Amino acid sequence: MALPPPWPGEAEVGARIARLCANMADANVDAMILTSRQNFDYYSGFRTLFWTPDTRPLLAIARRDRARIAIIISSSEERNA
Repeated sequence: MALPPPWPGEAEVGARIARLCANMADANVDAMILTSRQNFDYYSGFRTLFWTPDTRPLLAIARRDRARIAIIISSSEERNA
């Protein structure tokens, strides 16, 4: 069994978010909703088993005026409506 790659540190995740914010500013985009596991992992630096079942929504929101992203977890589709 292969081990997962080492997880990036806070400085690396911060640099990724800074590049994302710069790209959003260049494209005149105010915010992005990150819904794929790959983008969520890359920009949040947060690993979770929450992805195992496909029944619960998990996403992150990146705003170009913030140096951090917001992680949104919900176990109820009704609550999101």
